[in-house]
Amino acid sequence: MNWKNWIVVLLIIFNSGWMLFDGTRALVVGDYITPVAGEYAGRLGPWSNLVKAAGIEPRSTLMKLYLSPMDWPP
Repeated sequence: MNWKNWIVVLLIIFNSGWMLFDGTRALVVGDYITPVAGEYAGRLGPWSNLVKAAGIEPRSTLMKLYLSPMDWPP
Protein backbone atom coordinates (compact mmCIF):
# COMPACT_ATOMS: atom_id res chain seq x y z
CA MET A 1 0.00 0.00 0.00
CA ASN A 2 1.41 3.40 -0.90
CA TRP A 3 1.35 6.46 1.36
CA LYS A 4 -1.76 7.95 -0.26
CA ASN A 5 -3.78 4.86 0.59
CA TRP A 6 -2.54 5.02 4.19
CA ILE A 7 -3.66 8.65 4.44
CA VAL A 8 -7.14 7.68 3.22
CA VAL A 9 -7.28 4.80 5.71
CA LEU A 10 -6.24 7.11 8.57
CA LEU A 11 -8.83 9.73 7.59
CA ILE A 12 -11.53 7.05 7.53
CA ILE A 13 -10.46 5.78 10.95
CA PHE A 14 -10.42 9.28 12.46
CA ASN A 15 -13.81 10.14 10.97
CA SER A 16 -15.37 6.87 12.12
CA GLY A 17 -13.86 7.34 15.57
CA TRP A 18 -15.29 10.83 15.86
CA MET A 19 -18.74 9.68 14.73
CA LEU A 20 -18.65 6.83 17.23
CA PHE A 21 -17.57 9.16 20.04
CA ASP A 22 -20.10 11.89 19.22
CA GLY A 23 -22.97 9.45 18.68
CA THR A 24 -22.25 7.58 21.90
CA ARG A 25 -21.93 10.84 23.79
CA ALA A 26 -25.24 12.01 22.31
CA LEU A 27 -26.96 8.87 23.58
CA VAL A 28 -25.42 9.19 27.06
CA VAL A 29 -25.51 12.98 27.58
CA GLY A 30 -28.48 13.74 25.36
CA ASP A 31 -27.00 15.99 22.68
CA TYR A 32 -24.31 16.13 20.03
CA ILE A 33 -21.22 18.30 20.39
CA THR A 34 -21.91 21.72 18.84
CA PRO A 35 -20.08 25.06 18.89
CA VAL A 36 -20.70 27.06 22.07
CA ALA A 37 -20.03 30.51 20.61
CA GLY A 38 -20.13 32.29 17.31
CA GLU A 39 -22.42 32.25 14.32
CA TYR A 40 -23.06 28.49 14.48
CA ALA A 41 -23.49 28.18 18.25
CA GLY A 42 -25.71 25.24 19.15
CA ARG A 43 -26.36 24.31 15.51
CA LEU A 44 -25.78 20.92 13.93
CA GLY A 45 -24.04 20.45 10.59
CA PRO A 46 -25.55 20.50 7.10
CA TRP A 47 -26.63 16.87 7.43
CA SER A 48 -29.37 17.97 9.81
CA ASN A 49 -31.16 19.82 6.99
CA LEU A 50 -31.36 16.61 4.95
CA VAL A 51 -32.69 14.69 7.94
CA LYS A 52 -35.31 17.36 8.66
CA ALA A 53 -36.41 17.24 5.02
CA ALA A 54 -36.93 13.49 5.45
CA GLY A 55 -39.20 14.20 8.42
CA ILE A 56 -36.86 13.11 11.22
CA GLU A 57 -35.83 15.38 14.08
CA PRO A 58 -31.98 15.38 14.03
CA ARG A 59 -31.62 15.47 17.82
CA SER A 60 -34.14 12.69 18.45
CA THR A 61 -33.20 9.35 19.96
CA LEU A 62 -34.59 7.69 16.85
CA MET A 63 -31.97 9.44 14.73
CA LYS A 64 -29.16 8.57 17.13
CA LEU A 65 -30.15 4.91 17.20
CA TYR A 66 -30.76 4.75 13.46
CA LEU A 67 -27.29 5.95 12.59
CA SER A 68 -25.47 4.04 15.34
CA PRO A 69 -24.69 1.02 13.11
CA MET A 70 -23.16 3.42 10.57
CA ASP A 71 -20.70 4.66 13.18
CA TRP A 72 -18.89 1.33 13.29
CA PRO A 73 -16.09 0.80 10.77
CA PRO A 74 -16.60 -2.17 8.42
